[in-house]
Amino acid sequence: SIFQLIILCVIYCNDKRLMPRNMITFLVKSSFCALLMVVVIIGLNKVLPSHGSKITELSIIAIKGVVAVIVYFVVAFAMKLPEARIWIDKYLSRLTKKS
Repeated sequence: SIFQLIILCVIYCNDKRLMPRNMITFLVKSSFCALLMVVVIIGLNKVLPSHGSKITELSIIAIKGVVAVIVYFVVAFAMKLPEARIWIDKYLSRLTKKS
């Protein structure tokens, strides 16, 4: 990951046309989505404490993770992040193919 970051920085410094546009706005929007996801996870940890058998604990953790991902993508879609639209379209196309 760090190696890829260094390579991208060198490439973008050499040719400014290749640099993605509006990167700051994307980072702010995605950081807000991630922060909201963390708040949801913390809230779910207060509401749904994990105790019981191991299967019950794993099920509760899985439910928390699914809810957090759904919250992230709903907020990202509302903020018009193109990456969220791509993932949602891909998932919906899989659902419509199976029906």
